[in-house]
Amino acid sequence: MPFPVGPGLTIALSDLSIPQAVRILAESIETPQPPARPTTVGFLNMRNHVAARASLALSEAFAKMDYVFADGVGLQIGRRLLGLPRFQRVSGTDMVPALLNDVAATGCRVFLLGGTAQLSSVAAMRLPGLFPGITISGYQHGYFDASEEAQLLDRINASKSDLLLVGMGTPRQELWLLRNQASLEVRVVACVGGLFHYWAGDLRRSPRILIRAGFEWTGILLQQPHKWRIYTIDAIRFLFSLVFKKEPSSSDEPFF
Repeated sequence: MPFPVGPGLTIALSDLSIPQAVRILAESIETPQPPARPTTVGFLNMRNHVAARASLALSEAFAKMDYVFADGVGLQIGRRLLGLPRFQRVSGTDMVPALLNDVAATGCRVFLLGGTAQLSSVAAMRLPGLFPGITISGYQHGYFDASEEAQLLDRINASKSDLLLVGMGTPRQELWLLRNQASLEVRVVACVGGLFHYWAGDLRRSPRILIRAGFEWTGILLQQPHKWRIYTIDAIRFLFSLVFKKEPSSSDEPFF
């Protein structure tokens, strides 16, 4: 499903359910023959959309991923404003844990890249307990400079990881993947934003009733008030970028 990010620019959203996405990615992880290149995964939400409109490089990074999933209620509202058909909502905080549960029995080797040194180490320590059978093949904080990048790639490749989770935030994680995906010797790479915070225990999921209603962002904002700009200024910019593209639609289906 093409979703516009600017004049003549679209990002193809994958219209797969979480079980369908998990099965496809699990097959990439479990296949005996190592792939020629990693399968790459990203999640497009309202904030990422605003950032992609401002950066051709970020738009290119999303466009070159194998799978980009619509994450968050903002894109569903945008979809409705544009008169587009309904597509699946797939968040990284739901899909990646589902994938880890699916491949845990295979001893999947996971490398964590991102966050502070403390965050990445705590998340790496807790992950095998959250997903028994998973092997942590390595972890690295996200505050490295360009001179360390070649050595980092060597570490990741030497770890023989099956799954690389990049949690450095947008746009850094997507641009890092765009720059380095040809050099990575892993099976699947996913850009996961702040997912490590949940695993480290310093961020909690919103109640399920809020998630289903499309208000998970309220729980995040209460715990991380410094993100107020995302849900105010960026939200307004996102809606303004779409409302002038609105086309008549006879659909009367709800937003969510």
